[in-house]
Amino acid sequence: MSNDLDSGWTKAAIVALPVSAAFGNHLLSFEIFGIVLFGFRLLFIGLCGYLIFRRDNICFKDYSESALFVRLAILWLLWGLCALLWALLIWQFDPAPGLLELAALFVGLASPVLMINLTLRTNGGLDFLRWGWVLSFICTAVIAFWEISSGKHLAGYGVNVLPESLLKITVFSTFENPNNYGAFLALCFPFLIWSFRLARGVKKILLFLSLAILVFLMIQTMGRLAEIALLLEITLFIAFNPKNVKYFVPSLAVAICFFFFVGAFGLRDNSALMKFASLPLEFESGGSANIRTNLVLNGISFLSRSDGMGVGPANYEQAIERVGFKAAPTENIKNPHNFWIEILSQYGVVVFIFFIAWLFQIVIRCWRAHGSFLGTQYRHVKLETETVLIGLAGYALAACENSSYIPQQINWIFLASVLAITVQLPKKKFLRV
Repeated sequence: MSNDLDSGWTKAAIVALPVSAAFGNHLLSFEIFGIVLFGFRLLFIGLCGYLIFRRDNICFKDYSESALFVRLAILWLLWGLCALLWALLIWQFDPAPGLLELAALFVGLASPVLMINLTLRTNGGLDFLRWGWVLSFICTAVIAFWEISSGKHLAGYGVNVLPESLLKITVFSTFENPNNYGAFLALCFPFLIWSFRLARGVKKILLFLSLAILVFLMIQTMGRLAEIALLLEITLFIAFNPKNVKYFVPSLAVAICFFFFVGAFGLRDNSALMKFASLPLEFESGGSANIRTNLVLNGISFLSRSDGMGVGPANYEQAIERVGFKAAPTENIKNPHNFWIEILSQYGVVVFIFFIAWLFQIVIRCWRAHGSFLGTQYRHVKLETETVLIGLAGYALAACENSSYIPQQINWIFLASVLAITVQLPKKKFLRV
């Protein structure tokens, strides 16, 4: 594929996609005909319009991972439309929320195709994508430290819903919810590690500090699943690099311990530790863990109630409120809080299996490439595949933090980044063990 889009603005656009996704509706937000537009969606529309205006061929046919994703996207959207119809006819669910979710889903599913076209046709496209994630972390970290120092938060859902006691001891930057921000930080980690390993001099020092700060901010979110996801990512990184972390691991361990204790006992109270200690009590007498368990059980129940076909887009909440669906008590929490259950309960088994199959294909391709290309000339393959594998491992847990993940653009930009990296891996195995 020739680099026929290669220019300064395309490089800036690649960087801007994860940054604008991280800012969400805090950037250039306005509503038109009931649809909320903001910086990321405006950028998405502009870039798609440019590609269509150029009449370029959308490049995905030569890459099995992207070809399968496009088939998944078509199936997902068509199944969602059908599910919307049968949910209306069978259970009389209101179709308006479903239509809005399908619009957001369309943007999300089209984002990987857009990212592939930009990164493939731009010299160093993956490097700009990597720096886009680093910059998005830095921008949100600045806002998070403003929250810590001022005790204030950006306007939005979190400020209106979260209790004052929680607002005082947590951060959520641009994500309107501490769990959402924790999930985002887990997704940033593999890109920061990737950048750290390539950097030299002052950049390496700054990126090392960024990694330590990420751990500190993760503790401030108090998102337990995201914290476990980050721990899993660090463990996998060490497992992939047992010989090259002699100096890095002890240094990072010291930094993590320092920021952990500062985060747990210094600038905040010890709520981060108490949240883990309270898990047994929550399962017994109610609390966040118990609610999340019931939300999962509800999703499985809704899947069974719909004979495995799903209750339709954005209908998880309506199913909880509908008599006859036997929803377990969730203390007025109506979102699934689990991306996998969100897909299963609303779009059914078929879409879920296709999505898992696509992710499995990505993992297999990266795993094989990681073990097939040896030598310093293929170091970039090792770094790229480890970024994908570590990121997807953390993603499996981080995707269970957010209230509702399907409409959130950062979810799709992460998947777009993973796909863009995968399709650019070498196909031939020059050195094989």
